[in-house]
Amino acid sequence: REVTRVSVEDVAARNFAAENDSSRFGVRESVKNVLRKRRDAVADKRLTLAVTYLKRREKWRVRMVAADRTRLEKMYGIKPGGKLPTPGVRGSGRLNSGMAGVAKSDYEEMQILQQLQRVEALKSIIKLPPQVLDPEERRLSAFRSRNALVEDPLAEKEALKLVRPWTETEKKIFHEKFASFGKNFKRIATHIDGRTTSDCVVYYYQRQKTDDGFKGRRRALAKKKRAYAEAKKMTGGA
Repeated sequence: REVTRVSVEDVAARNFAAENDSSRFGVRESVKNVLRKRRDAVADKRLTLAVTYLKRREKWRVRMVAADRTRLEKMYGIKPGGKLPTPGVRGSGRLNSGMAGVAKSDYEEMQILQQLQRVEALKSIIKLPPQVLDPEERRLSAFRSRNALVEDPLAEKEALKLVRPWTETEKKIFHEKFASFGKNFKRIATHIDGRTTSDCVVYYYQRQKTDDGFKGRRRALAKKKRAYAEAKKMTGGA
């Protein structure tokens, strides 16, 4: 079956003709009018909700102020609509030394205590949900530390036997690169095929006090330090 080939020019010409078809102008304008009306309706709805929210918030604020005044009137034994204690009256001295001098009256002291109580209440009301929702991700993100606990030493020893041993060629390359790069194990691992940075770290720290290559390097460093110290002593520390 032959497939009809269509050129890019034919497709572009067809799209241009469809866009400029006079029979579609009416449909286009109708769609624009519908979308415009929908957008205007959404904007009006947002404005209505914003105004309603502001009005209700103001009513709530006024109601809270009235409730606080009623509570203070009952606390101080003042008739409704009476005058509340004003700042400047001598305080009762019930504040601790850390807040001394902050409240100048019983009224201010009570306001500070109520504010602190509201802050403490918010700490118990607000509870953040778990941010990790995937069970597998939650399981992998848990930190479990065994503090290098070895429950079965024999099994640990047998597992070490399964690790691929270092060949003489690998050891030779490691010592050569170690002499050049030092403890840059990541760079050393790039020169040894099949060995990772972790393998190089384990190899070094398991053999640093027994292997002749590391002993020779330590002896060379010690000799260099002694020569530097003697030269410094001869030159008078200059």
